[in-house]
Formats: sequence, C-alpha cells, structure tokens
Amino acid sequence: MSTATKNKFTRTKTNGKHKKNPGGRPRKYSPETVEQIYHALDDYIENNDIPILAEFAYQNDITREYLYKYEEFSTLVKRLRNKKESQLEKKALRKEVDTGMAVFSLKQLGWSDKKHMELTGKDGGPVELEKKYHFIQEVINNPQAKETIAEQWRQQFAQPK
Repeated sequence: MSTATKNKFTRTKTNGKHKKNPGGRPRKYSPETVEQIYHALDDYIENNDIPILAEFAYQNDITREYLYKYEEFSTLVKRLRNKKESQLEKKALRKEVDTGMAVFSLKQLGWSDKKHMELTGKDGGPVELEKKYHFIQEVINNPQAKETIAEQWRQQFAQPK
C-alpha cells in the first residue's frame, strides 16, 4: 500500500459562501479540482496493489459518496473495483492475503457464498406433499393406527435401496 500524504482539495467558494448555481445545489469543487481528484485517483489505482476507495477518500479528505455521485469518476471507480476484485481473488488463491479478509471484501463487492438446493420427488418429479400430509393427519387423528400407517408410509415413500 502506498503511504501517501494527506491531500486536501479546495472547495469552490466566493466571499466565504458557495457560488450560486442556477441549476440547483452548487458543486463542492471547481472543475480544476475535480480534474486534480481524477488524476490523483487514477495514480492511486495504478500505484496500489489492492486499491481501496475508502482509503483514497480518507487520504484526500473527500467522501466516498462524492466519488460515487459524480459521473466524472464512474469509470475510475469501476476500474478500482475491478482491480480490487481481481487482486483479492488472485492473492487469496495464492494465500498471499488473509483468506477470511479477502472473502469479506469480495462480499462487499457483490460476491456471495450462497448454496442453491433443489428438492425433487421420486424420479425427479415434484415432491408429493399432499399424500404425506394425509398420513401425518391420520397419525394425529388416530394414534392407535400408528404402526399400520407407518407401514403404509414406508411402502408409499421409501427410497429403493
């Protein structure tokens, strides 16, 4: 990781107040400052093995939300995320980084470790819940017939060995 010094970008102000913007809320930074931030982010991505947007924002005294909000940075933010994702995956596979931390970071990038299970009935058909429900109701309503019903259950639903 780079040990860059903290960079503060100056916000656009006139006489202590933000400039008026006829189209709504004024931008925090002038076009020149936006360009400086753009180049600083580009350099940060190039010079860091695993770039982290929050780290860049902190080092430069700006917010992550600002970088997400403006279209000027969208390509760089995507590039940063892609590099971070590929580097974390590669380094985790090589055991060059803590695997648990890599998994945590990758989950923040949209990865998941969900398992998909599909339940099917006999011969891949649908599960026959109605028949099973009938047997269960009969056991509840007629406890004396429990053994007879259990044998019928085995004959009806037992898996062939």
